Amino acid sequence: KWLIVWPGEAVGEQWSVAEGNRTREGVGELESEVRSDDVRYTVVHQGPGEGIFVPSGWWHQVLNTRHTISINHNWANMHCVPCMWDYLRAEYGAVEREIEDVRELMSEEEWEEQCQMVLRANVGWEYKEFGEFVRCNLKRFRDDGSQLYGIDDVKSFLDSFPF
Repeated sequence: KWLIVWPGEAVGEQWSVAEGNRTREGVGELESEVRSDDVRYTVVHQGPGEGIFVPSGWWHQVLNTRHTISINHNWANMHCVPCMWDYLRAEYGAVEREIEDVRELMSEEEWEEQCQMVLRANVGWEYKEFGEFVRCNLKRFRDDGSQLYGIDDVKSFLDSFPF
């Protein structure tokens, strides 16, 4: 049973990754909460052999009613780049705080390199790789003429990157 909340609804902000992946006991409890808060949502009952696609920005919670094997993939696309960037910067800040005690032993260049290395170990990529990912996707969008996610907005967003 899937509870899928429409983008922009308050419950998606209250139960976001930024708040530590908080969860409820079950979909039923959350369903009555969103119903009482007049939140737009959809409930989907998924059967054996069926797949569900949840677009970026659609908060969701799943209650498995039987033994289940879940195969999922989290897509990274231009729609979620700002959230990904916010997360990467927050994690970078956490890295800086965690290793602050050795900062004075390094030059600024060495410090930055060390922080990026730890960031990559913790998150899976660092600033430069993230920037290359975004640039590659922007190029693909420009080549095919598509502007699905507001290319000018994403380009100006990229201008603020620290690399």
